[in-house]
Amino acid sequence: MKGSKMILSLGGFLFEVKNQISLNLETSSGIGSNERINNYPGHFRTTLGSSSLSIDGITLPVNGDGNKRLDKLYKLLDAGQSLALVGGDGKYYGRYYIASISEKRSIWTPNAKFLQQEFSVALVKVE
Repeated sequence: MKGSKMILSLGGFLFEVKNQISLNLETSSGIGSNERINNYPGHFRTTLGSSSLSIDGITLPVNGDGNKRLDKLYKLLDAGQSLALVGGDGKYYGRYYIASISEKRSIWTPNAKFLQQEFSVALVKVE
């Protein structure tokens, strides 16, 4: 889109500045523990850990997003494949699959179109 600034690209779906994106990253270490008699728990690494990410945003159909802005994102969810996540600054975050999408539509017009759409995308890292 002309004049639009990309924050993230997930499998070709663009999250843009005008969508007021927030990114929440959660990473675990994969360190487990085992209780021991008369001693402190023993700690050990059981896995390489895990990483998940959630992206929250808002679309405003009156600003050119239209009421179908998230359709491509839902198609990517239905495909069930891992997708490359790349930042607008060129940073490669890895490959993720879409675990879930939630949305809230509000501010309705007389012809049943919505003017604001809040959404959240939950991603899980696969590499």
